Amino acid sequence: VCQVKLVDFGLVVKVDIQNVKKLENSSFAKKKLFAKSFQMEGIEAAGSGGWSASSVDLLINLTKKRKVFLVKKDATTDLMVEETTANNPLDVETVIRISLADVLLERGLALPKNTRSKCARSWTVVGDEIPRHGNIL
Repeated sequence: VCQVKLVDFGLVVKVDIQNVKKLENSSFAKKKLFAKSFQMEGIEAAGSGGWSASSVDLLINLTKKRKVFLVKKDATTDLMVEETTANNPLDVETVIRISLADVLLERGLALPKNTRSKCARSWTVVGDEIPRHGNIL
């Protein structure tokens, strides 16, 4: 067993030595991370099966050809994109940073964190509260 640095996430993992080969191009060892694993805090997927294809498509389209920032604020982490606009070719550009968590919430593709568990607790029906035939609420 040996330790190997993964060039995608930058993690160091233990791997069986027979699964390791020496890189012919050692420039990979000097590369920065290609990706960073994180969780957008404060939101959860609106779908019961995790993030929907619509959510993934939206994130791909919003981040395509834009600067993407991982912003840590207090104890939370957010993913933001930078959008640059100008009213005309001679105008000064306006730079706006947009929270992807906010966009997902606005589009109904995400819920505030723990919404599903709070709703499940409030939907718990006690036997006496179930409407009977003739007692329609």
